[in-house]
Amino acid sequence: MSPTVFDISNIKSPVSEQVSFYKCRYSNFSYPRHFHEEYLVEIVIKGKNKFYCNGKNVWAQPGNIVLINPGEIHDGTAPKDEVLEYKVFYVEPAVLHELFCEQYNSQALSSINFSQCLVNDALLFQKINIYFDKLQQEHTDSLEASEFYYEMMACLMSRYSTLRTVGGKSSLYYQSNLDTLKEYINDNIGDKLLLKDLSRISAISPFHLLRIFTCNTGITLHKYITVKRIERSKQMLRSKQQIGDISNTLGFSDQSHFTRHFKKMVGTTPAEFQRSFA
Repeated sequence: MSPTVFDISNIKSPVSEQVSFYKCRYSNFSYPRHFHEEYLVEIVIKGKNKFYCNGKNVWAQPGNIVLINPGEIHDGTAPKDEVLEYKVFYVEPAVLHELFCEQYNSQALSSINFSQCLVNDALLFQKINIYFDKLQQEHTDSLEASEFYYEMMACLMSRYSTLRTVGGKSSLYYQSNLDTLKEYINDNIGDKLLLKDLSRISAISPFHLLRIFTCNTGITLHKYITVKRIERSKQMLRSKQQIGDISNTLGFSDQSHFTRHFKKMVGTTPAEFQRSFA
């Protein structure tokens, strides 16, 4: 059966351009394993969402809240012939860090983690749902919307945010090399990235690099680069750049290749995604 995407709607917020809000309805569709550069917060309204995160498969049901950290590998599946409806927002790390420091009166911008990937919290669910409703009202008072937003975020952080701890010794050994490599990939995302060059940049042999990278991130090096390109393309689509130009700039072989990868990752075509910001 062919995947069916019912609706993906972007909802503009008067509070911050660094927080993106969406309402989504899916059926017969699966996201492959991927990651985001932002924090993801999702409330399930209808249906079930089976997803992989933190090495295990989880079922999110109506009333549940999904919390995904930046860089955290996950996927998502709407069961066959069942409609999955959810509301989701993506928060830039700098936004959450600033709010965390303000809430706890701290000047140290520590790295923040959501402590759980799936929670059942009626109060937080209600606050998120109310804020989405406020955003969709025709005449929303900006100050009132801001108050609801900060109240929602304060509740989220006080209950589920923690300072990120450092991983085990084995993951630390190559962490600096991989950080350097990721920075290089980010700065040269539109170039033809060859394994021999990535091996040289990371100072890890090609064979070992492929193994270490997958072990460290949970996805292959090639998949990581593809996801980074799709994430960058979202920014470019929001700024109304031409789809063909985006495809060329980000190193896809052609526009159809770009569209195929984008729809597989995002659930909609680049053109449909761009129109949602019109």
